[in-house]
Amino acid sequence: MRPKSRYDPRPVDEPHSHDVLVVEDDSNARQTISIALERKGLRVMVAEDGVEAMRVLALRRFCVLLLDLVLPKADGYAVIAYVKANMPEVPVIVMTSLSADELSGLDRSIVKNVLFKPLPMEEMADRVQGVCHG
Repeated sequence: MRPKSRYDPRPVDEPHSHDVLVVEDDSNARQTISIALERKGLRVMVAEDGVEAMRVLALRRFCVLLLDLVLPKADGYAVIAYVKANMPEVPVIVMTSLSADELSGLDRSIVKNVLFKPLPMEEMADRVQGVCHG
């Protein structure tokens, strides 16, 4: 977990309407996504694997979780199950290179959007912003 220096930490029970957790194992993609979201006025925290994501989620609340499905240590499906069991009010936007046919087991009660890679950055940022402020 590498919060930005200007990040305002808040206790787990105080979500902020601009806080986004990005879970992506590719460092270049993580950085590009973070920049696009910050340009929309969102505050970004990042995790590079599923285990780190669950640790961060246990400490903080976010307006949305932007989640890759194919991750080391614990995959996105495990993170979705964790969110559903512990904080079902947190919406999830999945980003994936998997085909639509491979997503049949995706829990749509938690997953609000699916974005297919390669991500169009402006569309992704608009969707995340819409969920945070929706």
